[in-house]
Amino acid sequence: MTATLPDLYMPPRLLAPGGTPADLTTHEQRYGPLSYGDPAALLRTVAAAGLTGRGGAAFPVHRKLAAVAESGRRTGRTPVVVANGAEGEPASRKDKTLLALSPHLVLDGIQVAARAVGAAQAYLAVEEGASYLESALAALPTDRCGLAETARVLRYLALQSAGQCGPCLNGLPRIATAFRTLATPGPQGTTRTDVARWSGLVEGRGACHHPDGTVRLVRSALTTFASELDAHARGLCTATDRTPLLPVPQEA
Repeated sequence: MTATLPDLYMPPRLLAPGGTPADLTTHEQRYGPLSYGDPAALLRTVAAAGLTGRGGAAFPVHRKLAAVAESGRRTGRTPVVVANGAEGEPASRKDKTLLALSPHLVLDGIQVAARAVGAAQAYLAVEEGASYLESALAALPTDRCGLAETARVLRYLALQSAGQCGPCLNGLPRIATAFRTLATPGPQGTTRTDVARWSGLVEGRGACHHPDGTVRLVRSALTTFASELDAHARGLCTATDRTPLLPVPQEA
């Protein structure tokens, strides 16, 4: 039994052909040497390309870069670029895969970002000892509760929001709390209907696409685990092992 996790897709064009890691020589043969250009021109190019964040929020990258560059000019403080390769989505290994197979694409991007915002320093954060080439498909054994696992993921996603808009500040926490009720065998009242309705109210209304990805998981779970939802409403659960399974990071 499987529910679809959001935003785990890695565009093939970002990976090395044949699954062979690309060293610097191979990288430059394929893409040519890195050309920086004028910072203002770089920002215009990124804006025209429509590049967005790949972690699920899909926030326009040029807006982030322009805001940092403007802040540096206004305050006189030199910006610092930090690239996050430490993987935030449960069961996702897209960052590790990209860094293992095409590391110089990431390093080039860091250098271009630093040039665009006027940074003198740049850092790449990675998880220590994490394994680059694991599957992003999470299949649950039949002895586990898909509702309980989904509730854990939703709690994590709600806590990961920046809290800058209504859907993230109010919608996702409310949905996560309600889904925890669905994951607990017993009377559900209108909770199941409420979760579906709230998902519709959240979608498309966030400052970024983080809420949209989260409600896609909600809808997938409501469909995939429909029979388990019915059993829970009767006070039953088919799972025999309630031990958490999916690799959701522990709350701080």
